Amino acid sequence: MEKLFLPSNFTGLNEAIKVVLVGAGGTGSAVLTGLFKLHTTLTRLGSKGLDVTVYDPKSVSTANIGRQAFWSEKDCGHYKASLLINRINQFGQLNWKSVIDKFDADDFSFNSSAANSFDLLITTVDSAKARFDIGSKLAQYNQTLGANQNQKLWLDIGNGKSVGQAVLGSLCNGDGVSTLPSPFQLFKNDWENFDDTKQAAPSCSTLEAISKQSFMVNDSVAISALSMILFPLLRNGEIKNHGVFVNLDEATTYPLPISKDSWAMYGFIAN
Repeated sequence: MEKLFLPSNFTGLNEAIKVVLVGAGGTGSAVLTGLFKLHTTLTRLGSKGLDVTVYDPKSVSTANIGRQAFWSEKDCGHYKASLLINRINQFGQLNWKSVIDKFDADDFSFNSSAANSFDLLITTVDSAKARFDIGSKLAQYNQTLGANQNQKLWLDIGNGKSVGQAVLGSLCNGDGVSTLPSPFQLFKNDWENFDDTKQAAPSCSTLEAISKQSFMVNDSVAISALSMILFPLLRNGEIKNHGVFVNLDEATTYPLPISKDSWAMYGFIAN
């Protein structure tokens, strides 16, 4: 497997692509803004565009102002997901949805035709443990998907202080032959063993927040994910790189090719 070809349910010709975005913080709010731009572009190209649902249980704090897509102290205390979705819906005349809760795979059907199904999962959570928990549960649905295995994708986007990565893969376990490995298959050991206590702890001030994450690192990795992975797949129908790594300190980006050798570095052996 050297390329990923666009799944048929991602064409947007008959209905909008169903997207679930988990997280509306620094990276999530940047991704959501990008998804709105992507939706507008796709619809102008003749597609039905995107139908997005955002999950996030948290509310805006003063430390979020400026770094995330929140404008002033008047936003403080409001739930991030609903605030952002309401603004996008009003501005774009859309009917996207917000859920003030944590994402739970058990709430969804994995039958592509079901109303409570989705095509693309995007995770932007700020905790390795949360990623591990999501991936562990999704791996259990591998048999449930059956023939739909190659019709659902997972784009995981995360970052550290000045580095970030975005990796697109199968929603559940892939085989590396006809389906991509999932982000969980590539990074589960890192996620399970990573101590993100300090990273995940709430910041009390903008200064403290900036000490944890460089300015615009969230936006940089979000833009890279959408412009280098998702849009090329939707527009060209195929991609040969399914991941991108960003380093602000070094001013570099480098790809993750669809390659057995690349996956082997993360401990994944294609079947």
